[in-house]
Amino acid sequence: MKKNLQKIYESQNSIIYKGKYKDFENDVLIKILNDENPSEEKINRFNNEFEFTKDLKIDGLREVFKKDKDNGKNILILEYFDGQNLKKFFFQKTANFFNKLKIAINISQTIAEIHEQNIIHKDINSNNILIDENNKICIIDFGIATKYKLKNQDLSNIDNLEGTITHISPEQTGRMNRTVDYRSDLYSFGIILYEMFTGKLPFEEKDNMEILHSHITKVPVSPHKINSEIPNFLSQIILKLLSKNAEDRYQSAFGLKHDLQQLSKSSKLLESSFKLGEKDFSGKLSIPEKLYGRENEIKKLFEIYENISNAKKELLLISGLSGVGKSVLIHEIHKPLTKKNGFYIEGKFDQFQKDIPYFAIIQAFTDFANIILKENDENLKYWKNLIQKSVGNVGEVLTNLIPEFELIIGKQKEIPKLEGKENQNRFNYVWSHFVKTISNKKHPLIIFIDDLQWADNASIELLKLIVNDNEIKYFFPIIAYRDNEIDANDLENVNINKSL
Repeated sequence: MKKNLQKIYESQNSIIYKGKYKDFENDVLIKILNDENPSEEKINRFNNEFEFTKDLKIDGLREVFKKDKDNGKNILILEYFDGQNLKKFFFQKTANFFNKLKIAINISQTIAEIHEQNIIHKDINSNNILIDENNKICIIDFGIATKYKLKNQDLSNIDNLEGTITHISPEQTGRMNRTVDYRSDLYSFGIILYEMFTGKLPFEEKDNMEILHSHITKVPVSPHKINSEIPNFLSQIILKLLSKNAEDRYQSAFGLKHDLQQLSKSSKLLESSFKLGEKDFSGKLSIPEKLYGRENEIKKLFEIYENISNAKKELLLISGLSGVGKSVLIHEIHKPLTKKNGFYIEGKFDQFQKDIPYFAIIQAFTDFANIILKENDENLKYWKNLIQKSVGNVGEVLTNLIPEFELIIGKQKEIPKLEGKENQNRFNYVWSHFVKTISNKKHPLIIFIDDLQWADNASIELLKLIVNDNEIKYFFPIIAYRDNEIDANDLENVNINKSL
């Protein structure tokens, strides 16, 4: 296949060739996975581009002709677009303000039409938008695109985030307790506009975790303060796109396009008095996801987390009837987690699983194990050594309860069988040391246990043991229960530091 083809791009995941292929008359692009044994996730992302764009007839997207096989490998045959990415275009070529504005309007139109098909791109960035010598644009790489659905982004390891970290929306980080919808693409496009008109990114921290934290909490410097030639009205447009809450952004790319067009028609840019978002209507049902009336509780939640980040341990008990929003409130803790590089895990007791000891605790720490398993090799080695040291030569106590830890620390030697109190003492010793070790200054740990009213006695005793161990620091257990199904006096032996 490769004899008459020219390699024009290679990334960690794929190689792209240009040239004649089979019965196609004109030059095409051939995209092939460069991994000999790609994971199922990589194959799914590769196929995504075909599935999401094969039937789209949108000006500003390249056509996907065919999915084929070559030497046992999946390949995509794509329309050839003779252009370069936006980042290179603006670095190499000086475009005046109105040319940039026209390009921005064209991109807005294409994004709007993508969203009309209920597709979220999820990786809008200056490398994924191509432009030719006639300023025609082409949005590429639908590898992680999804159909619009009301689903929160999972809180995942920073190395496994979907999207480009410099352009990722706050909700796409999984740390905002918000669903990801088409307005995530608008935030990412706001980053592009900032970059296009100022020549720099709004957040240029070197550390990826700091960049994430900036996306979630920091307001960028207004573009016109960086480049005085930028009209204040354009600064307002860009900052509106970069709002932390999706409700405060443009609600449609069409509404954004209207404002950019109004700006392009004005002969008095610096004195513009346009009304921002005047024609901004999404045409989609969007339920606001802001928490109302919970400001004091959220503030207290953040204060407690700040305390445990300073070598403290505090317990938070939350009571309330089913459906009052206990879980939604607790998930607000994802925001400050990023700044402190903390971990959040959760488990939930089940009314019909009361015969399974430690049900919710197993869930939570299986979650922790899976987070660690997604770390890079260097970090995985760090955690392997740390956990192995904490459990010593009785690590089988940990792996017997949560087999996933065997994938981190390896198979543990068989421990002698003990009876009664001796066995329980060994179990308690291992778990106390384990939690004390993984809850540390580098990585404060939050564990959220829900529906305590359905917990078994063994789970309650283990929770009491961990909470009351004074040597455990940097640890924030949050326990929720339905107060109509449990007596608060049942918790009297647990040291309660805070409650909401």
